[in-house]
Amino acid sequence: ESRLSNYPGIKEVVVLARAEDSGDKYICAYVVSVREYGTSELREFLSKELPDYMIPSYFVKMEKIPLTPNGKIDRETLPAPGLKVGESYTAPGDEIERKLVKLWSKILSKDVLHASQLQTSIGIDDNFFELGGHSLKVTILASRIEKAFNVKMPLSEIFKNPGIRELAAYIKAAAQWKYEQIEELAEEKEYYVLSSAQK
Repeated sequence: ESRLSNYPGIKEVVVLARAEDSGDKYICAYVVSVREYGTSELREFLSKELPDYMIPSYFVKMEKIPLTPNGKIDRETLPAPGLKVGESYTAPGDEIERKLVKLWSKILSKDVLHASQLQTSIGIDDNFFELGGHSLKVTILASRIEKAFNVKMPLSEIFKNPGIRELAAYIKAAAQWKYEQIEELAEEKEYYVLSSAQK
């Protein structure tokens, strides 16, 4: 809140930790401003001073912050953020982009029905973080990209290339490598002996 209130044109700001239906937590900023801005602008401004996990997943523009009869911020009535897809939609052009849209829709969705709706609305120029992605979801996305495309996907590349168009270009340029699943070495038992650390 302190950093956002220093941004030119922002009059009021409230930042909350909220939880998704799955239990995952995310940060949401509610902002009253006197001028128009893009969420990528705010994200870039905050990234200069804050680590990634402290940057809100959602920025909700408000006319005014709701108050209780006592004049305190009424956090209960602040709306849950909706998933906003980009205003200009560009459809995926090749198989890699189509696969990435599928991956994004599964990771960013609340349920299976929502995932199928997202598949038809996520464009290749949309920003993963502006659609509700956060550091935990980046980890999941990187793992799934590695499995689906057999490429090494460092987390930093997703932060640098938050759009499908850029990610697809990175995947095409990356050297192929074999995704290896961890082998199950322990035999199945009813219970296992504790390690010294567990004891």
